[in-house]
Amino acid sequence: MEIYTPEYINLDFFNQKFNAYSEFKNELDSWCNDNKVPIKIRSSQLIKDDCVLSKQIVYSKIYYTCVHYGIHKERLTTGSRPNQKVLATNCPFFLHYKYDTIDKKIYLFQKNIEHNHKIGPEIFCNYSKNRRLNESEQKELEKYFQVDPSMRKLKRHVILTTKKPITSDDLYNYKNNFLKKSTQYFDEEGVKLKKLIEEIKNEDSNNKVVCSLDENSNLNCLFIQTSFQMEWFKNYNSVVHLDGTFKLNCENYLLYVLMVQDGNGNGRPIAYCFMKNETLENLEFFYNTFVEFNEVGSVKIIIVDKDLTNLQLIGQYFPNANILLCVFHVIKYLKTQVAKLVIDKISKNELMETIQGMVYASDELEYNEFYDELGQSAKSLKQNDFKSYFDKNWNSCQNLWVRHFRLKLPHMNTQTNNHLESFNSNLKISIKCNKHLTESIIELMAISREYLFNQLSKNLQDIKKRKTILSNSDKINSLLDQLDDKAAELVLNQFNLMKKQNFCLNRSGESDYKIETKKNSYLIMVDSNKEVKCECDFTRNFMLPCRHTLYTCESNRPLVPWFHKRFLKKSLLLTVNPVSDFICSQQTNSNSPTIWKWSKDCLRASTPQEKFHKIKNLCEEITNLVCSAGENEFLSQKSQLESYLKSLQTNNVQNSQNSQPFSSQAPCLNTSTPKSRRTLDFSDVYTSINPVSDELEILTEQPDMCELSPKMIVNKVLNRVGRPAGTNKKFGYFNINKRKTQPAGETPISKRTRSKKF
Repeated sequence: MEIYTPEYINLDFFNQKFNAYSEFKNELDSWCNDNKVPIKIRSSQLIKDDCVLSKQIVYSKIYYTCVHYGIHKERLTTGSRPNQKVLATNCPFFLHYKYDTIDKKIYLFQKNIEHNHKIGPEIFCNYSKNRRLNESEQKELEKYFQVDPSMRKLKRHVILTTKKPITSDDLYNYKNNFLKKSTQYFDEEGVKLKKLIEEIKNEDSNNKVVCSLDENSNLNCLFIQTSFQMEWFKNYNSVVHLDGTFKLNCENYLLYVLMVQDGNGNGRPIAYCFMKNETLENLEFFYNTFVEFNEVGSVKIIIVDKDLTNLQLIGQYFPNANILLCVFHVIKYLKTQVAKLVIDKISKNELMETIQGMVYASDELEYNEFYDELGQSAKSLKQNDFKSYFDKNWNSCQNLWVRHFRLKLPHMNTQTNNHLESFNSNLKISIKCNKHLTESIIELMAISREYLFNQLSKNLQDIKKRKTILSNSDKINSLLDQLDDKAAELVLNQFNLMKKQNFCLNRSGESDYKIETKKNSYLIMVDSNKEVKCECDFTRNFMLPCRHTLYTCESNRPLVPWFHKRFLKKSLLLTVNPVSDFICSQQTNSNSPTIWKWSKDCLRASTPQEKFHKIKNLCEEITNLVCSAGENEFLSQKSQLESYLKSLQTNNVQNSQNSQPFSSQAPCLNTSTPKSRRTLDFSDVYTSINPVSDELEILTEQPDMCELSPKMIVNKVLNRVGRPAGTNKKFGYFNINKRKTQPAGETPISKRTRSKKF
């Protein structure tokens, strides 16, 4: 390339001498910016002898070159990046500065101010050093990264505000550096969590926050329920959804969520629990804490996934609830099992059709027909193992997943956990897996409050009046004005069906009625308040008046239709409005202590080996302390220890401050302790905690955590316990296990073929 000397500004700079490196550096940067010359330090030599010079002059020699200095060294590559380019063009520009020991100044020793490339403002601003953001700009950029913005829009904003031609790669590099900082683990994470818990408690005295800690003060579980969530559960406790989700914090704590549906069919979260592991004890803690703070007797249905441990516990803590499995997860899980079978794709489709027929069977006869068909198909395909698996795991619990068992239950046409799955997916959009547990909780509480203020906006809609008249009946219009929009729509559909059908209404007893149609007859019950309730499936499923009830009320003017109070508009509810209650609670702060709970592992009796390790260091400290005393004091303390040892061996320790050098009562000697270690058993000498038996309750409530455990530790969960390890491989309906051989004559299944069924 052609070598030339640009037209420089301020060439007198090279004749100057400098008393300090900072002065020289400022002048050099100013000259380079004025002349648009990109430079870098090629080599340097520090001053190490003199402390004063090492701070003021810093370098005895320093050699600057152009950023395009040098020749690129060719390396053996695979050719995966053929369009990659480098800066090195063997540019001859250099500046060599030295420190003069006689004049004690920095001066220019040699220079070459020629270039073999163009320089100018349009090129100079695009070098990485000049695109770099300062500290204040980086801090401002980190605020945007916290909300995960669009990189394209963020790039435009940064260019307009900083006037720097920043690239998309620069933004991604800044983002990765920010994520590395945010995922660093600090010891004060537990301290931050304790402060956050106290803030949640002080925000509203009715907020419930309960922790479960192990014996080392490590966090096992964290239960959170706000006052307005408790009110939501009180109003809409008929159907409860339960599920857990992962990847919401860098400590790998999973989140369990309880959710209900309001009168319009919208999901509302009512409780959260962060768990270290999905173990039996942690699940017991979650359910026991929820039952302690809420009245669960009115819960009719709980929809969960198929988890045997979870199902058993739910039956214990929610005795009046019917447990139902999410139909989506049932079919999804059975698809994975069918996909593992080594059979052709047509047979797999037929098996899935049969299974889906059993899932949606409307009566027991229809279920038995599909079940017999499944048995015949498994026998013809020589898949008896699958038939045995189905009988053991699915046929034995039909009431959990077959449709005809749900016909008489108040499920409000909810067969899946879609509300909760949608909520969890929205959580993962707002809460990234690189956030710490405290940051995840803050974001989770903000999302909960967003649900709260959405209700506030809906309360205004309830006050407004409909423009059009929905029916020609004044009684029906009055009823519809009291109900939520979704409930009003269902009742109006029943009213329209009533007008299209013919009914025969007859008396049945003193106050009840019997209504007959062409196919069926239903009993209409009337209570003492003149409220009418039908026994048909619609009323049982939705807890709303059906067409039979509406016909009876239209025929008898004094009667009114019965419906569940959960469908009333919020302005008509007699209970306290959680929104106004929450807003009023913001004006007063409560200093009530946080409720803490300790798990059974924390209170269980130690094994002999654990006692030995605990007492070993204590005995060494006692020995060092006694040996450092004078002769008379040493003999006195030795005799006291000998007498204490004798009293331990005879199991007759007296709790007296005058006769004992220690302030606590020692426990009796455990016969399970090895004889070789009995002389070292000072395990509870310095503690004032009484021995704890194994018959204690699983959870023991403590008044104040700060006094009992001054430290809370939040560590990353490395080896999760409780849920079986899954596989990254996603089975379709027809995927065949690679470890098994494929029958001859079959062709692989394409993705397009897979999407045709179900």
